[in-house]
Amino acid sequence: MAALAAASHAWTALFLGAGVSPDTGNSLSAKATFQTRQSGGDWFLDVVLTNTSLDASGLQPADVLTGLFWTSPGSATLAPVSASLDGSPVWHNGSVVAGHPDNVGGEWAFRSGLAYRSSTGVFGASSAGLALFGPFDRFDPAQNLAGPTGVGGLEYGLLPSLGAWPTDASAPVAASPLTSGGLKLVFWTGSTELPAPPSAVWAQYGTSLTEPYLQLTGGLIQPQGVPVPEPLTLGLTGAALAVALRRRLARR
Repeated sequence: MAALAAASHAWTALFLGAGVSPDTGNSLSAKATFQTRQSGGDWFLDVVLTNTSLDASGLQPADVLTGLFWTSPGSATLAPVSASLDGSPVWHNGSVVAGHPDNVGGEWAFRSGLAYRSSTGVFGASSAGLALFGPFDRFDPAQNLAGPTGVGGLEYGLLPSLGAWPTDASAPVAASPLTSGGLKLVFWTGSTELPAPPSAVWAQYGTSLTEPYLQLTGGLIQPQGVPVPEPLTLGLTGAALAVALRRRLARR
């Protein structure tokens, strides 16, 4: 019981969206998970963005998920820490790139205080410039994996789920290194946990704000204040319950 009391009180929120691209007619769908965690005296926000579409027919730039935007209640401060593949493959010229580094911080950028879709004070992360992000906004300004220094074009945007490369993909999509699966973004929030999940979330596609976007809906799936036991805690608790059960049976 003491171990359970010491468990983390972080929260997790899930946002989902789906639609049809007015540019290409392909099905669009995206998922964004926001999760707070504590490490020592510091709090972090982990964001996992995934292109969950299964429609890879005739892929065009407007089918590539390139950005995530959100608003948070209160006066949240986020400091970008890292952008990583989190185990997702990178496709380039129709093949998976072998041994690709996990760090893609040189290809994704972050800014706060943006104006987006009639909202202000918006947080945004993107692999495309979108006339919003520049070279010094990148998670890792020292890295450049492809293309110009900075963020621009499709490089390292998120493709739909792929089992094999679609032979009818457009040339700009085939020629760009792109991720199939999810992307993990990590932010430092200081000594204080973010008090609440985002109030609005959007997924942006393509290389221009005039291209398709989805407004994602959802909310808390693990509320703040509900303990989230670590795997070790769960194991210890299970062992303690097993011992108690054996003792009870022995008394019978």
